[in-house]
Amino acid sequence: MSTGLEIALAEAVATVLWIGHTGFPRVGLAVLVTAPLLWWAQALPAFGRAAIGTTLFALGLWASATWGGATGIVDDGRIVIDEVAGAALVLFVLRPRRPSVAAFLLVAYVTIDRVKPWPVDRAEAIPGALGVMADDLAAAGIVLAAAALASVVLRRLA
Repeated sequence: MSTGLEIALAEAVATVLWIGHTGFPRVGLAVLVTAPLLWWAQALPAFGRAAIGTTLFALGLWASATWGGATGIVDDGRIVIDEVAGAALVLFVLRPRRPSVAAFLLVAYVTIDRVKPWPVDRAEAIPGALGVMADDLAAAGIVLAAAALASVVLRRLA
């Protein structure tokens, strides 16, 4: 059983300091607000990026499970830490040099996360907090695969 303090902390983390309570554009807003920090963090050495990404994922699992248990809603729409973790994965792996490219990648990521094509929809069906986090990692994976494909095609055309 979670304490009141633990639930309050889980809510703050799960909703990324209550951004998840803002209403309809909450996913885009959470990614937009955290993008400058993620942009800065992408310049860290690989170990630093891995540590931040792993921490975001672990905090997301804990916060989603705790907040979901408190509200009775497993995949509460107010949970946006999962989108931030997915955005971090995109930026930390691709490490775009220009903010305009980072913005394009994040818009693509949020769009894929919202549309939920295969395999994102399948990952979302995983029960519990893991499913909350997994669909966003799958959406990030699609962006990473598309970026790799685009890189190959552009190199061949050059």
